[in-house]
Amino acid sequence: MALKLYHTKRDFRKTPEPASTRAARRAPGSARRFVVQKHAASHLHYDFRLELDGVLKSWAVPKGPPFAKGEKRLAMEVEDHPVSYLEFEGVIPQGQYGGGTVMVWDIGTFEPLSAAPLKDLAAGKLHVRLSGKKLKGEWYLVRTRRGDSRNQWLLIRGGADMKALSRKADDTSALSGKSMKALEKGPAWLPNRKTGTAPAATSALRAPPRSRRAPNVTPASPATVSASRTSRPSPPPSRSSRTSHKSSGKILPFFEPMMARLVDAVPPGDWSFEIKLDGYRALAFVDATGHAALLSRNHKDFAAKFPEVVESLTRLKTRNTVIDGEIVAMGPRGVTSFQLLQQQERGEDNAPLFYYAFDLPQQRASRHRGSATCTTCSSRSHAPHARSSIFPKRVQAVTAAASPLRK
Repeated sequence: MALKLYHTKRDFRKTPEPASTRAARRAPGSARRFVVQKHAASHLHYDFRLELDGVLKSWAVPKGPPFAKGEKRLAMEVEDHPVSYLEFEGVIPQGQYGGGTVMVWDIGTFEPLSAAPLKDLAAGKLHVRLSGKKLKGEWYLVRTRRGDSRNQWLLIRGGADMKALSRKADDTSALSGKSMKALEKGPAWLPNRKTGTAPAATSALRAPPRSRRAPNVTPASPATVSASRTSRPSPPPSRSSRTSHKSSGKILPFFEPMMARLVDAVPPGDWSFEIKLDGYRALAFVDATGHAALLSRNHKDFAAKFPEVVESLTRLKTRNTVIDGEIVAMGPRGVTSFQLLQQQERGEDNAPLFYYAFDLPQQRASRHRGSATCTTCSSRSHAPHARSSIFPKRVQAVTAAASPLRK
């Protein structure tokens, strides 16, 4: 993978991650370096990175490196990172790709146990010996499955067993000696963006405490999938603005989507029905620049979980638009499965993801929340249904559906 993908996923005006654009040349005779970064994003995992071909070849290891000989751990291949990422630790702001705390869990050098490591990597099996502050000995990387966007590998302990780390060692940075909790409170530590060497600290980009009220979605990189929380929250729209169809030029702030309510009998009226979708409820925000944000109904960032959905949302030919829908994984018979969705999150399955859109609270800055009578079900209590030309057929992940619900 090239560094272009690394840059596409990030907005360096908001994240303290290094913004190197070129592959680095390793000095002749110098040892290759590696880093393992503990990353508390949407799910805690360990990022395993090896310096190869001028970049850091990277894998996300959900359960961390194995210690017992022959023990295997799932490792999902991710985009190449710049070599300057070796010493990055701190807080990636919520709302940015991979938002959360990053620790340099281990760092050191490694030796490829073959004469052609790049050729071995391309063939799907790499054998290395690590000499880190924590990890020492041999490991194998073995590719088990190729995917459209990600390749699945196994990280396997070779040679002799290694003594498992204590809880304290597991929560101590090999670079700064800080714990995850201390890093969350402190400034980011990273190489200088221009030179890629001298460390620089910044506290301006720390993620502020969560608020129940979200700010407006602000411009971000194409793969940024959450409303930025680094700016001050906007006040909720007034009653008059909620009922107006006039364009305000601004996207709606976060709001809790309406949920279905269990009743003993169907209320009077002309009702439509649909199949129950078994997945995650999600609000999609497409801002004035076309960048997309994806938030759960409880205001949790779905950035790292579902980048494929966000990428599809950025292709929509619309601006200042809010979509209410459901993220699902589709089984072989066309039936949604929450179990498949969970397996896909863990990297255990490659089931196709879909984002079924069923409400359109705002389109091109025209706010439909609490608007006039719905033409589909004659209700005033929900947004008009998504029957819009903004959903191109080629974008498979966004599909219009209808579900009239009343409070």
